Amino acid sequence: MMGEYMDKTDTNHRKICDVDMVKLAEKYGTPLYVLFEELIEGNYKQYQTALEEVYENHLICYAVKANTTFAILKLLCELGAGADVASEHELQFTLDSGIQPAKIRANGNCKSEQYLEECIRREY
Repeated sequence: MMGEYMDKTDTNHRKICDVDMVKLAEKYGTPLYVLFEELIEGNYKQYQTALEEVYENHLICYAVKANTTFAILKLLCELGAGADVASEHELQFTLDSGIQPAKIRANGNCKSEQYLEECIRREY
């Protein structure tokens, strides 16, 4: 899917979704993380469609530790995604985004007693 969104400018700069990445870096500095809602939504929908063809009951869960950008969590919440959380911070961040407790999966090792109690209380 990414190939259809990537191109180059006349000066051989990388363009993604018709945005010149070099110009963004010049304006905002580096490192610079650029996220495209259209790509995230499109990829999510492709996964959703593929899974619906095979499974009656499934839930796509975003690994929050991969990127804790609140806008990503809000977008995925709106699309119906769940979340995979590995810490108290990720858990609270996910709840704040609007993802329902029933769609949150607690994962990983070395958890604090407070985190485990919160997960049990909320039935993750």
